[in-house]
Amino acid sequence: GTNRGWGSTGREPFALERLRWTGKVPFDMHSMKVTKDGFKINFTKAVTEESVKALTNYAMKSWTYKYQKGYGSPEINHQDQLIKKATLSGDQKSVTLVIDNRQKGHVHELVLNNIKSKSGEELLHPKAYYTLNEIPNN
Repeated sequence: GTNRGWGSTGREPFALERLRWTGKVPFDMHSMKVTKDGFKINFTKAVTEESVKALTNYAMKSWTYKYQKGYGSPEINHQDQLIKKATLSGDQKSVTLVIDNRQKGHVHELVLNNIKSKSGEELLHPKAYYTLNEIPNN
C-alpha cells in the first residue's frame, strides 16, 4: 500500500488497512514444520483421509541461490523432491510427509492439489515454502 522501498506499488507514502473478523475460519495450511524424515503440515480444519493419503496430491521441488558479491541471483540447483508417504494425524488436522531427498540450505516449495476439508472445502492457499536450514536428528 505504500510508495516506500524497493518494489513498492502504492501511490501514497502511508497506508492503513482494516480487516474485519467475520468469525469464519478458512480452510488453509496453518503451518509447515520440518521433521526428521520430512515435513508436518498443520491445517485449520480436519481433512479427508482419502485426499491426504493420495501421494499424487502433493508436489515438491527445491532450489537455492548463488551467493555472490553482486546483488541478486537466479534460482539454481532445481530438484524435484520424492514424497514417499503421507500419514494423517488422529485429529485429522495434520499430515506428516516422508520426503526422500530434502536439501539443506534450499528453499522447498510444496504444492497441495485436491486436498479437501471434511466439509468439502478446497485449500485457500495451495502452496507453502520452507527454507531448510537444518535437518533435525529426532
